[in-house]
Amino acid sequence: MQTSSVALSKRRSRRRSSFSARARGDARADSDFDVLVIQESDEPRYRRSAPLYVALADLPAEVEVMVYTPEEVEEWSQVPQAFVTTAVREGTTIYERPGGT
Repeated sequence: MQTSSVALSKRRSRRRSSFSARARGDARADSDFDVLVIQESDEPRYRRSAPLYVALADLPAEVEVMVYTPEEVEEWSQVPQAFVTTAVREGTTIYERPGGT
């Protein structure tokens, strides 16, 4: 996942977390990497991850990237079963910009 972290560092993210089987340490050989990126963006959510997929295309593993804004994370924070809330709560932080989440 270190290569992924380097590629993701080119983006202006506030926080990156890995979640699901890889973060819990119970992944199988064919498990993908799931990464939540929290960053400012004016783009619709469905368009935000495209540049990251391009940057990560040469990895020898599948990577699933979801990008949410800090405002969206806050908006969903009171819904415990929401995807982004679960990812933030259960994920392992792989990068957090100093001074802000």
